[in-house]
Amino acid sequence: MSYLKKKLRQYAALSKIRGSQAEVDCAFYQISTAVHLNFFAECLSLLEF
Repeated sequence: MSYLKKKLRQYAALSKIRGSQAEVDCAFYQISTAVHLNFFAECLSLLEF
């Protein structure tokens, strides 16, 4: 979860620099999706014997 928190801090910095809410929302969606996919993959790898 520290990975996600680090990315959230990067988004906050990104939103201050660019000021484009749409870009930040898009980036947040992409990263949160990637995090969920990584979590799902890790769960699957734990299930494989």
